Amino acid sequence: MRAALMLVGVLMILMAAPQGTASAADPDDTWMSVAPMLRPRWNHAAVAGPDGRIYVIGGNLGGAITATVDAYTPSTNTWTSVASMPSGRNGLAAVTGADGRIYAIGGHLTTAVIAYDPTTNTWSSRTPMPTYVGVDICAAAGPDGRIYVIGNDSSMDVYNLSTNSWTTLFPTASIFPPRRGCAAVTGLDGRIYIIGGTVDGGVSYDIVEAYDVASNTRVTVAPMLTRRAGLAAALGPDGSIYALGGGGGVTVTTAVEAYETTTNKWTARTPMPSPRYFFAAATGADGRIYAMGGLPFTNESRGVLNSVDAYNPLPPTTTTMDLALSAPTTLSVVGGDYAPNPFELVATVTNKGAIPAKDVTLVLYLPAGLSLATGSATQVIGDLPVGQHAQFTWSVEADGQQQATTLAYFASALASNAKATNTPRQITLLDGALTLKSIASNVGGDAGPVTATIHGGGFFDGATVKLVKGGHAIGGNDVVVTSDGLSITTTFDLTGQSRGEWDVVVTNPDGRFASLPGAFTIEEARAPELSMDVLGPAVIRQGRKTTFYIVYANQGNVDAGGIVFRITVPSFVAVEIDVPELIYDREDTGNEVHLSLVKVPVPPGPNGGIRITLLTLVAEAPPFTLSVRASFPSPTP
Repeated sequence: MRAALMLVGVLMILMAAPQGTASAADPDDTWMSVAPMLRPRWNHAAVAGPDGRIYVIGGNLGGAITATVDAYTPSTNTWTSVASMPSGRNGLAAVTGADGRIYAIGGHLTTAVIAYDPTTNTWSSRTPMPTYVGVDICAAAGPDGRIYVIGNDSSMDVYNLSTNSWTTLFPTASIFPPRRGCAAVTGLDGRIYIIGGTVDGGVSYDIVEAYDVASNTRVTVAPMLTRRAGLAAALGPDGSIYALGGGGGVTVTTAVEAYETTTNKWTARTPMPSPRYFFAAATGADGRIYAMGGLPFTNESRGVLNSVDAYNPLPPTTTTMDLALSAPTTLSVVGGDYAPNPFELVATVTNKGAIPAKDVTLVLYLPAGLSLATGSATQVIGDLPVGQHAQFTWSVEADGQQQATTLAYFASALASNAKATNTPRQITLLDGALTLKSIASNVGGDAGPVTATIHGGGFFDGATVKLVKGGHAIGGNDVVVTSDGLSITTTFDLTGQSRGEWDVVVTNPDGRFASLPGAFTIEEARAPELSMDVLGPAVIRQGRKTTFYIVYANQGNVDAGGIVFRITVPSFVAVEIDVPELIYDREDTGNEVHLSLVKVPVPPGPNGGIRITLLTLVAEAPPFTLSVRASFPSPTP
């Protein structure tokens, strides 16, 4: 006899001067004008390139969206046109990737992603974003080498440069208000800070969020002193995050504020010479922050700026540090694993200034494919006397690769009275290694199937997975290898199997194998127990797509097979899901639309969720209810 368990999630939704070159002689905390851009523009993007130049990309020239790209050289105070984008766009985001390319992402009515190579002066296409996330988006490069994009619906998607693929992060992105015209900066603590914004030109926010890549958590921190959208932000050479200009309503501000990640505090700094709205800013190789173009008012008809101002944020008493890294540049394969693995990465920081360096800290940033074997990526050195050096050694573990791959990583030396020093390095991992790091879930009940994912590297299609204990083995079924070869998923039938610890063994089609001793435990079965919630905003705008998430988990220790989700909305609301093939039945009663989805199986533990997009189809839609029912058969006592 089997009884159906059912959970219901319901969300009520409501509608709703002289020019010159900036130099080291500039006084601290001051602004000066430098050479203007080649053309006025607003709603554009700007980044510092790997060649020391600052690139301004796209935007609006004052009634016309442009594809043009110009590059500024701080050392000569000159501008040069470079290759234009294939097509014009505004409201886009731009980020310099760990591979040295500049990525132009999204913009008005587009999900397109293109990459600019400064060495060849060419653009090339990349995989587009999974969904359109609006105009006036923001983005930043994470410490893991991936690019994180925040949509104006406050969603967050991440782009992996090495695999040219996107992943949507949730549900943390959906619990914050929409953020059009925000700014994003990666702090020296490795967190991505999402600053300011507005809801379609309405009330501007002083809200600041910090996203931790390692833990996939997104929290609010101290708000800005000034509410604003259409602002720009940049990481200063002193390690502070600077929020510049912007505005809201009919007011545009010159305000400049500096945020200290160590104290969670904003401080007012010298304002910009003139107000700027929907402009761009970037930190040059000379340590100055450059504010470029924009609107002097909230109305484009009152003019578009081509002026550029440079800010010198360095504190009055500073020193200079050098950071050297020593590590293998290539790992060869011996006996099916890299040698050595883990390998040693030695960082040496030297105080090359005239005063002691205060509160010196080393931070290591690793991409997917590299991870710390032990210890922390952040190491506190303390004060460092003049001319002295300090050294720290990290133990880094490499994951197997399907083919020879070069990974980029970097370390930072930070001090409270010195400009941050970043040192990049690369390591080539040859193919032929098979590595296992962990398995999740690592516990299963002895009365049914359990689906688990093994993390490591070097997995190929056709690989087999088994649990081994003594002379007995349990083979995995329905084995699926991810395209990057860094994880493999399978289902074990544990019915009647011996309890206790089992080894996990993965074997590639060529016969190479690797194991995790005692990594999986079979225990007394607990029936599947489903929990489910619906996350999303309580207010959405007429005619605008809005994202919600069905978040679910299985708190038992065997798979919940045949779980069924039934989504109900009024007929005046269009509903889409991120994986359309999950829909097996659609019913329109005239007043309501019902979608039935199937996801098989749901393994033990937190499983993630399903992304839903809603769009009202009529003007002045009334308040309505999004209803989600989840059910699956479960054995009765």
